[in-house]
Amino acid sequence: MKRLLCLALCLLFCLCGCDAVHSGSQLEAEFGFVDEDTDIEYVACSILSVKPVDIGEVYCEAGGVEYYQIPFQEPSGFLCDYDRESGSSYVYRNKAEPDVTVGSFDAVAAWLYADGTAPQRLGQLYADDEYLAEELRGKNPSQDTDKVRMITDALVNGESLAVSLSDREQNDSYEFRLLSVKYPGLYYSIWFFTDAFGKCYLHDFATDKTVEAPSVIAAWVIGGEE
Repeated sequence: MKRLLCLALCLLFCLCGCDAVHSGSQLEAEFGFVDEDTDIEYVACSILSVKPVDIGEVYCEAGGVEYYQIPFQEPSGFLCDYDRESGSSYVYRNKAEPDVTVGSFDAVAAWLYADGTAPQRLGQLYADDEYLAEELRGKNPSQDTDKVRMITDALVNGESLAVSLSDREQNDSYEFRLLSVKYPGLYYSIWFFTDAFGKCYLHDFATDKTVEAPSVIAAWVIGGEE
């Protein structure tokens, strides 16, 4: 009986321990924190570009700030905070891992949102079947990874242009949320806008780089091509 009771208590302790919130401390020299239970240092990804698709349970508390798990991402690699008042969230990566850039993100799909304080999803560029689980293949209305690759290629290899963001047309301002198999719990935000002359551009906030949008992408957004 005593052995069974000890076993039950040990099991209860283990189960509770799995759900225990880790303790941490804020980094002084960088925008981030240390998980003192694992000794992992987390630093912020680009606060305007890298975002969580969804937010899970609290994983660590450091300096009075709660850091959450990101569904489909290992907590040893990425966590995020969450400001309930503004609804904003910043992503933090394991400092030992490489930073997330538009090139390394390796996007294969994208959501298109209307720009604004309460964005609305307007459309979607679907991943090719080869990037989907077997049971999901053949169900998307289109295969659009080539279009998504055009967005990435333009921002990585395209000519950087000096375009005044104040000249953008308010009615033609959108957000692409790039999606990746490599980082399934994150999205990478890219800004699409037009100027007063009707020219279309892509802007990466992480690098502050503006390039001309590929004509296929411009036609898909402005022309409403599916």
